[in-house]
Amino acid sequence: MALPRISFSWKPTISGRERWRLGLFMIVPSKSGRRNKLRIMVRGVLLWLSAMAIAAYLAAATAWFYMLNQRPHNLVTWADCVLAPVRWDEIKRKKGDAYIAEGLAAMDAMNWSDGRLKLEAGLARSPDHRRGREKLAMFYVAAGQRERGLRLMVDGIKRAYPGRENVELLLNLCFAGEDYDIALEAINLSLDQKGAAVEREHAWLVEQKGRLLIVAKRYEEALAWIDDAGFQSFPLREMRVVALLGLERYDEADAALTAWDQVQGANAGETHSLRVRVARERGDLAEMRRYLNLMRERTGTQPTAWIYAVVQEAQADEIQAAQAALGAFLMRFETNAAAMRALAQSLVKIESWGLFEQVFKRAELLGQIDFAWQTLAVEAAAKQEQYARALAVLRAIEIPEAGDELDERQVQTRKFWLNLQTAFIELLATNEAASGEELVQIVRNAAVALPAIKGMASAAEADGHVGTALALIEVARARYPGSKDIAAQAERLRQLVSESERERVEVDLPLVQNGRPLDIEEMGVVGAQPATGNFEREMGSARLFLARADELIAAEAWDSLEELMRELRRARPAWMRNQTEELLKREMELNIGRQNWSGLVGNVRFRIDGTLPRALEVMNLVRRLDAAGERRAAELVLSEIERRHDDFPPARRLREDWAAADAAAEEDAEAEATADETDG
Repeated sequence: MALPRISFSWKPTISGRERWRLGLFMIVPSKSGRRNKLRIMVRGVLLWLSAMAIAAYLAAATAWFYMLNQRPHNLVTWADCVLAPVRWDEIKRKKGDAYIAEGLAAMDAMNWSDGRLKLEAGLARSPDHRRGREKLAMFYVAAGQRERGLRLMVDGIKRAYPGRENVELLLNLCFAGEDYDIALEAINLSLDQKGAAVEREHAWLVEQKGRLLIVAKRYEEALAWIDDAGFQSFPLREMRVVALLGLERYDEADAALTAWDQVQGANAGETHSLRVRVARERGDLAEMRRYLNLMRERTGTQPTAWIYAVVQEAQADEIQAAQAALGAFLMRFETNAAAMRALAQSLVKIESWGLFEQVFKRAELLGQIDFAWQTLAVEAAAKQEQYARALAVLRAIEIPEAGDELDERQVQTRKFWLNLQTAFIELLATNEAASGEELVQIVRNAAVALPAIKGMASAAEADGHVGTALALIEVARARYPGSKDIAAQAERLRQLVSESERERVEVDLPLVQNGRPLDIEEMGVVGAQPATGNFEREMGSARLFLARADELIAAEAWDSLEELMRELRRARPAWMRNQTEELLKREMELNIGRQNWSGLVGNVRFRIDGTLPRALEVMNLVRRLDAAGERRAAELVLSEIERRHDDFPPARRLREDWAAADAAAEEDAEAEATADETDG
């Protein structure tokens, strides 16, 4: 059979009488009847090929979407798969976000290896995911890779300013490990970024850089930075005085305080505590006591100034005056358990053991001894080399099971502290090598705060356990590689031990095992300790904490509220991050009650976000302050609103009302003066 001849046509003829099959071809009979023709429509072929290509593309996109949708987390839609050529960057980001979601879930399940790999894969595709970057960085820090974790957070700041909470977390981590260079880089990068968030928090960032330079004892740099800041605030003025004291430039510190007192709107008594310190360090005890008396007169029934008086007299080695100050304190506040404990903590810090013993015995008589007091007693006994007494206190400590008073994490923290302190004291008391090895193992296997390791190493060296001291410092060096002080100590101690002992103390941090708890959420706490005090129950629940804070606000118990907030910042319970708004409201109430207007302004800066509801909320605060007779504080807060909202009508009207009231008051004063002259 002869094959038909083939011809091609672009499209049907105009008449449209041809019988095309599938719009693709037709058979044209031969006029002679011997051989038919096959006519193919080119346009039809192209249309069919296009349709099949589109169908194949859609099938491939659907199969791809189906494959992606099998994962536990998928953010890529079918439309994304179809439009992949123009949405590739968005698909990459969404795949990264999905990996990060899986990684976060794995971290919550303590599957650290899987979580780390997925977070790393996710951040490679979605580098701007802040929560994923923060979680991975915290894992690195908790797993002993501190520098890698800190660098990961700094890299995030290079991309975009992540916000105050993220930067504050990074700074706390840096302060905990003395990584001051990394902290300085982070602050400088934040200040160089653009955007409304940076502008809103510019003052806070400037203050944090000053704080960093002070903590690092770079006082000259701190003074230069404060001079170039372009504004002055309560923290910056305080930092200037502290820097001058650090440089022993007492006359300049006194002059700075005098200039501070002359600032319009400055709080009466704002500089008294610093003046006390300046006078003490200059040896001017009469001036020191004058300002201590002013502080006590101003605070009245609040114990803070009375505690400060005892501490300052003790630091000046004025034993009789310190005894008198202690007697005055006990007469007024011995039934205040929180105040008694605060005084005891201060006395332990300055190592005033005679006064501490008196306060401790008084607390025993009053039945105030609890876990917080026991930790202080152990620390005091150890520092005085009373090791038998310290061991007796440790053996008397009973840790309850988790329940209403303590949650599981708090119980475990207490148990760890007890094991650590027992091993440490037994080393010093018995001189047994086994105790030293046990101590090193405990420190090696947990994230112990750097100051605690330093203290234990110093005590071990002083007691002749140089090898144990070196092993502890090497652990600290592995966990906190950014600390120059630790590096110097390690080098010094290595010169004091033999070659064999140097080889024996080589430290490798343990690998992180899946299922082993890591305190990732608590790693940002500087010098983390077991939760102590009267507020342990409140730390376990946001509801209990806020209810307790509201009770203290209603009772105007500002000292107790301040201690509660301080304990919160130290303990950093897991619920804290989800209660930022409510906690800020309580802190504002504390600053109002304390008449700490600079602190209140700082709260307001953080509170105002440029939206109308927030501005109106802060306007209500302005009116409240004005009604309470605190016009200057109201003006400071109102200025913050006007800084964010140009020509804000409620603010403008309030300014007009104030101007009218001031004018009326002046007229009344003039009329009264004229009447007095007439009567005269």
